[in-house]
Amino acid sequence: MTHMSDRVSIVLAGQPNTGKSVFFNRITGIGVISSNYPGTTVEIMEGWTKIDGLRVRVIDTPGIYSLDATSPDQMVARRVILETRPAVIINIIDATHLERNLYLTLQLLELEVPMVVALNMVDEASKRGIKIDHEKLSEFLGVPVIPTVATRGEGVFKAVKKAMELLKEGAGVRGKKLEYGKDIERVISALEEKIRREMREIPFGISPRALAILLLQRDPEIVKIVSEKHKEVVEFAEKLASAIESMHGEQSSIRIAKERYALAHMIANSVVEKQERRLLRDVIDEITTTNIYTGIPIMMLVVLALFSSLVYIGGMLEEIITTAWELFVVANVEGIITAYGVDPLLRVIILNGVLLGLEAGLAIVIPYIVLFYILLSVLEDTGYLARIAYLLDGLMHRLGLHGRALIPLIVGYGCNVPAIVGTRVLETRRERFIAAFLISIVPCSARTVVILGIVGSYLGIMYALGVYAIGLLLLVISGVFLNRILSGERVGLVMEIPPYRVPHPVTVLKKTWIRFREFVYIAFPLLIIGSIVLSLLEYFEMLDAVTRAMSPLMVTVLGLPPVTAVPIIFGIFRKEMVIEMLVVLSGTTDLSLIFTPTQMIVFAVVTMLYFPCIASLGALAKELGWRDTILIALGTMALAITVGAILNVALRCL
Repeated sequence: MTHMSDRVSIVLAGQPNTGKSVFFNRITGIGVISSNYPGTTVEIMEGWTKIDGLRVRVIDTPGIYSLDATSPDQMVARRVILETRPAVIINIIDATHLERNLYLTLQLLELEVPMVVALNMVDEASKRGIKIDHEKLSEFLGVPVIPTVATRGEGVFKAVKKAMELLKEGAGVRGKKLEYGKDIERVISALEEKIRREMREIPFGISPRALAILLLQRDPEIVKIVSEKHKEVVEFAEKLASAIESMHGEQSSIRIAKERYALAHMIANSVVEKQERRLLRDVIDEITTTNIYTGIPIMMLVVLALFSSLVYIGGMLEEIITTAWELFVVANVEGIITAYGVDPLLRVIILNGVLLGLEAGLAIVIPYIVLFYILLSVLEDTGYLARIAYLLDGLMHRLGLHGRALIPLIVGYGCNVPAIVGTRVLETRRERFIAAFLISIVPCSARTVVILGIVGSYLGIMYALGVYAIGLLLLVISGVFLNRILSGERVGLVMEIPPYRVPHPVTVLKKTWIRFREFVYIAFPLLIIGSIVLSLLEYFEMLDAVTRAMSPLMVTVLGLPPVTAVPIIFGIFRKEMVIEMLVVLSGTTDLSLIFTPTQMIVFAVVTMLYFPCIASLGALAKELGWRDTILIALGTMALAITVGAILNVALRCL
């Protein structure tokens, strides 16, 4: 029996859209941390759970189709699997697409790491008339196969406990050796024998067979590592790879991939019984996705419903919170301050700084941001977000991008930072620059607060949608312009459309919290500090110098009140601070007292376009470097001023 420490690691691995994140959430609960994998900007999720008295670290990797991945996010998944040397792997596969998912399973088996296969979404498979003999599949693979329905928690902890049992049994349970064709096997065996004979240490502690296959596939990372100390092994592998190519008339990597697919096909055919059924969701999919004549109008209605919900529900929550705050908090604090004769400076800090800052954050930001993230998570978990990308794929190609690039753009409506990081899935630097620029002018949830909190609240939903329409038009114009002037390769990409699913409330709330906690931990303190700083500057009459310096731009060019100069500056730190600072400076949440309707629209558009926030700048610098970051920052500022000036003149002439 193998000795185990009180801490072990489990890595969750699987192809995209297999329910891996839901599986992870079921195991770890809310106590999750996200961090960049060392040396990259790609995030991995980590959580902890306790099984039979052992503290277990669970790592959720990005979805990966195979260990031959080349995009940065999938490379990280591969590196986590190889470098962390997990005690056990739980390979989550989609029961509705068994054959395709088995390709990665076969590669993981070659690593000879203890593994459990979680056959997920067996309920979906059953509805489609797909029956899988999981015991027979287990016999083929030589590892435990546990049927699961992660959305309902069925089988999840059984799979985890089975993984822990493997650890107690020791290194004996590592799956079967599944052989390829005889000619390929002879080559693999020859290289494997040389590796065993000449290499005492194998990279990442993988099996000699796995190393042999990776070398025969000419895996760049593995070839480079092995070449440093065992050049003769690489040279021998190259001769054998050339021999495969001579025998089959195709690259060795392609031949091995075909052999693996043939194995996956054989196994799937042996364990699956199909009586394909057409489901209601298939009909819905045709109406909402494959038929653009119905799909596009439905998409527009969904987007309209989303923003209408934000305006009306967010506005209602804002009114409730503001009224309650003024009635129960501000009135009582003012009474205490008056009763105790608090120093005037301290009074300003408390009332105009702390309390007004808190009110602005609680009443204006939270109702819109939290609601937006909930709705975004619902769109994500139902699978509709990917369908929006599919429907707009043609438009994206005109912008020099492809349908998958739309996912980061849509995520940008929540927050530009993860959206910019999400451009790593794009193949070329040209695509990443175009996508990053467009994301920088996408109205994130913080900008949405400004648009809905000013234009939506005072002028109505149609005017707010008009501001979004301006932003969308500028996004298209900017994309077409950049597509024409930037040189470089244009690459297409196939994107998988996940099946429609009913979103799980726990998963939706968890995603909402993970996205929102940055505001709680970082933005909220900044809002309070910013409010206090503004109250002090106003108390000591130091704001006039700033407003005078920026008056030519704010008043003459953009037609805005002089007071808007200060919030615009603070908006560089966090865009939602723009509206909070306006509230602090004006001393009221009724912004119709300082803006005309024309000024509201111009101010909202300028805020939507100008200069990415500090966090977005940091993300841009990591992804593209400072040169491109500065170009994007200056480009967005020029766009904001130009469009703002045009709108100022045009709206005044109406």
